[in-house]
Amino acid sequence: MQRQAPNHLPQGEAADPLSADVTGEWTDAKTLEDEAIVAARVAADAMDHRLTEVWSGSGTAPACKRGCSYCCTVPVSVTVPEVIRLVAYARDTLPADELVRVKERAEGNARRTHGTTTLGYPPRLDCAFLGADRSCLVHPARPLMCRREHALDVAQCKKGYDLAAPGKDYPIVRLVPAKLTSDVVLDSYHIGLAAAGVDPSDYELQEAAHIALNDEGAVAGWLDGKATFASARVNRTIDKRRIATPRAPRRFLPRA
Repeated sequence: MQRQAPNHLPQGEAADPLSADVTGEWTDAKTLEDEAIVAARVAADAMDHRLTEVWSGSGTAPACKRGCSYCCTVPVSVTVPEVIRLVAYARDTLPADELVRVKERAEGNARRTHGTTTLGYPPRLDCAFLGADRSCLVHPARPLMCRREHALDVAQCKKGYDLAAPGKDYPIVRLVPAKLTSDVVLDSYHIGLAAAGVDPSDYELQEAAHIALNDEGAVAGWLDGKATFASARVNRTIDKRRIATPRAPRRFLPRA
């Protein structure tokens, strides 16, 4: 589950009110970590609300159910604020032994996903946040890309899972209005981050989660303007000197 970057950056008034909401929340929060968590939550709430309206108006419903985890084994693109939010949620809600297991799974997954492309991603790799009952351990704080994922026929998901192999992709039939609506939310969220001077880049979830969970200084470093998540960046060909982070929105960072 990876996304296309928006084709434009904010110029003047934002095209979607969500962009201004994300920018405003980042500016108004008391601490940078709160800013990251709230900005990600605002976008997640918008995604949920708008998709609920789309599904209600469509007269149908996604085939997805709790414990159906075929899509919890594919690459997921996230922003660092989303990672900060879901890791904070995990630390606040998971029992100590479960959190240890999540950290271990994230570390193992990161070794396998580092440097991979979408089609080169390890097939059938369980997300580090997938519980023993195949449900998401951080469901209320899950990333936007997970919130938008849906299927109309679970048999297609099972087939894609069973036949998954490097270099192959098995399309799933989705509700077009839901896809278009979620695209707007994703672009508006990224534009809002950029307008606040925050890195809106996409990162691979497993490696980014491993960094946040196992490197005590990663989140604080990123919030202070350091590219501490650079190794998990989805498109590492982009010039790293142009990564804007909260403490350094107008200066270039050194090459990693």
